[in-house]
Amino acid sequence: RTLRYLQSRKLIDIQRQYQKEVFALTKLGRLRVRKLLKFFGVPRPKEWDGRWRIVIFDIPEVKKEKREAFRRVLKNLGLANVQKSIWVHPYECRDQIYYLAGNLFVKPYIRYIVAEDITGEKDLRRRFSL
Repeated sequence: RTLRYLQSRKLIDIQRQYQKEVFALTKLGRLRVRKLLKFFGVPRPKEWDGRWRIVIFDIPEVKKEKREAFRRVLKNLGLANVQKSIWVHPYECRDQIYYLAGNLFVKPYIRYIVAEDITGEKDLRRRFSL
């Protein structure tokens, strides 16, 4: 029902391919998503608590498109890429990460760690102006 509603609002296009329905965002849908992502951010508190938030994931190859989408949103949220599947942020972002992972159906592949000390912290502090 929800998909039909989104289609009626011209936010997605539903096509039938190989006896399966394929969903794609329309131009209007992409614009709406970008607008929502602007509001979907990590709030910056007045003072940093000295802890790093580390997001680690190992999303299988069969879910490659979702993995790439997850990476794009992490970048848009402002997380720093330490390695291909390891991202760091100085502020609390657990809710945003798990909301995103839940919507992409990749939650079982995500780990969220809070750490007080990281090697290479000097570079990260500079990256986040801390």
